[in-house]
Order: sequence, then structure tokens, then C-alpha cells
Amino acid sequence: KKYSEFSLEEFLQQEFPVGGKCVLDLGCGSGNFAGLFSDQAQAYLGVDKNPELIQQARSKYGKSPNVWFAVSDLDDPFPFPEKMWDLIFLIFSSYYSNNPADLFDRCLAALNTGGKGVAVGPGPENAKEIDAYCYALFKRKVSSEKRVGRISGEFSQLLKQQPVSHELKRIHFDLQFPSYEEYFEYISSTLQYRESVVGPLDELRSREILEKKFRSE
Repeated sequence: KKYSEFSLEEFLQQEFPVGGKCVLDLGCGSGNFAGLFSDQAQAYLGVDKNPELIQQARSKYGKSPNVWFAVSDLDDPFPFPEKMWDLIFLIFSSYYSNNPADLFDRCLAALNTGGKGVAVGPGPENAKEIDAYCYALFKRKVSSEKRVGRISGEFSQLLKQQPVSHELKRIHFDLQFPSYEEYFEYISSTLQYRESVVGPLDELRSREILEKKFRSE
């Protein structure tokens, strides 16, 4: 959000208005989008497998009478009746399921007639420069394949087997950094970095890699 003109929050608000609807947010984390959805939704339920993140979400948003949170894994049976939700969101979370075909089956069963499911995730070309940086610094390849490109390449094929309509939207946007210090601050917050880091950071080498990248662009 800090380095891009694109706003995912604004996009979701425009494309999938939640006013008066029942909203299920699977993989909600610490309530990343709870504030966005719960202000207008009739009911909002955020689900995540991490109890600590759910506790953080409850402390921030749990006092609202139309907001609930539950600890549950994406691969577990849903803790609610079927045909209950108008909108189901999987925002950067669908690829953490070990059985996405079953997950989508359960999502479709949980939707009301006319309801919509929305999965958001990185495209095939996403953040390759971060993978290259992590390998140059730590000599470890990160498991980006688990995340990137799966919505268009794998999940879309699963949905084609269902008696529902679906569409793909690819959104391209660039991140612009005013300095390589802020570039590193961004990179070091990513999952790729956390998965590849080994031992103490070689700050000089890191700076050399990022400075070269920053000045070349």
C-alpha cells in the first residue's frame, strides 16, 4: 500500500460490495480485512488456524455485534451450516490448503444461492526479483511455487469442473521505492525472505545487491 498506486481494499470494495451481506473471510490472519468488511456487512466471520492471530483480530474487532472469529484450518470442516454466506473471501490464503479441490467444494456448499467466492493471490511472475535476491544472499531457493500462479494455473481448472461460472482478473502494478533502504524493509517483510534467511544478515552484501538492483531500474 505504501509503494503502489493500486489499492486492493478499494478494488474489493468496488468489485464485491458487502453491504447487508453475510461475509466469510477464510485465512483472515489478525483481521487484515475485517475492518473493511465488517463496517457494512450484516455478519462477518473471520477464520484462521493461528490462535494468536485470531486473538489479535478479536482484540481489534471482536467488540462489534456483527463480527465473529474462529480458529480453524482451511482443510477442516467448516464450523457452520451450509448455504449461509453471500460472499466468501480467500485473500492470499487459498494456496495454504493441502486439498484445494475439497476446499472449493465446501466453499460452494457454504454459499447462498447467488453468492460469490473470491480468491486473491500472486500471479506467475510475481516477486521473482525477491526470489533472486534471497538466493544471491542466502543461496537458498524459496518455495514460491506453492503460491505464485496457482489461481490461474491450478485453481481455475478445478473450478471448471464445477457447475458454476467463474472469471479471472489479472491486475498488474509496480512498486516504486524511493531508496534501497526502503526496498530492503519491504523485502525483509515478505514470506520469501523469512523462508530463506539463514543466520545473521550480511548487511554489506545485502546493501550491495539491492543498491545494484535499485540503480539499474
